Amino acid sequence: MIETLAIERSGAQLAAAELVLLLLDASSPLGPGQMQVTKRYPKAIQVINKCDLLPAWDHSKIDGINLVATTGQGVDVLRAAIKTHFGIGRRPGKAKWWSVSRRKKLTDLLS
Repeated sequence: MIETLAIERSGAQLAAAELVLLLLDASSPLGPGQMQVTKRYPKAIQVINKCDLLPAWDHSKIDGINLVATTGQGVDVLRAAIKTHFGIGRRPGKAKWWSVSRRKKLTDLLS
């Protein structure tokens, strides 16, 4: 409930963010507010943490990255998703940018 309220209050910042990570706890039941958030931010990278514990909900409801933060399981998959999101690795040997603001700075420098 507190997390949902915080997300609602920070809606403008989330809408402007270049990347949103939505972290869900596999061992706690999903609240109705959490399902709404997953629908409100469809471009978010959804991460399901604590996948090593007894699941409290059907993980197939969410197209997320399974993670066990305590062991690092799934961290490589999460890193790869973040790199893909920002296009890292698509331009080998060329200038790289990871965000709109960095792209503008690089474009200005190279002009």
